[in-house]
Amino acid sequence: MSHHYYYAEAVVEDGYTKPVGEPPPCCRSLRYDKDAVPPRFVLRLLDPHDAPDPAWEAKTEAEIEADYPGILGGA
Repeated sequence: MSHHYYYAEAVVEDGYTKPVGEPPPCCRSLRYDKDAVPPRFVLRLLDPHDAPDPAWEAKTEAEIEADYPGILGGA
């Protein structure tokens, strides 16, 4: 099973910080980056179970590792 990665802008709703849109059930947040401009979540979806929200920005594993070294278990 392969994974797909996304950046999702953070929004505050009812006092809670969450990714913009509606994350599907098999979505996992790998990190919340409050220092990014704008603040964002790094999300992982399992293929082919879920579809990303259209507002999310698709990223490759290499892009994720470049921004957050070691987040995916790399060196």
